[in-house]
Amino acid sequence: MMSRQLSVSLAIVVAVLLSSCAAPIVTDGASGTASPTPVVEQSDIAAGFIASLEEVGGTEWTGLDDTFNDRITFIFGADGSLSYRNAEGTFADPADRWSVDAGVLIFQATYGGSFGVGTHAANYDASIGVMTVEYTTSTNRSSSYTLSQIN
Repeated sequence: MMSRQLSVSLAIVVAVLLSSCAAPIVTDGASGTASPTPVVEQSDIAAGFIASLEEVGGTEWTGLDDTFNDRITFIFGADGSLSYRNAEGTFADPADRWSVDAGVLIFQATYGGSFGVGTHAANYDASIGVMTVEYTTSTNRSSSYTLSQIN
């Protein structure tokens, strides 16, 4: 009798240990269907990103400028043109261009109003697919933020 209780207790302990090793289950709020939470490896995150700034043409990048609390998306044209999108709309000025110089992305964005023209310098970390940008405007405003590739 004692060994039967020990066997049942051992089985319960093993079941609890095995269930704690399984992937967590997430339910789909709409259907209530359960599915395992996918494990995202760092190599999977960066796999779709450009390998270097020389490949930035034809891509879009988004981020939040914490200093001015403004979400912005930059569109880097394959022809070297630049446009941007924010809460107010999409803007393009023929003078706004981008280029890569010594591994640094340099781009100009014409904001107008109290911001004027922004000159940006971005360094790219290909291991995580993020640009760190610092900029100064013609009206002497400056800030820094990060941009993540969205396509």
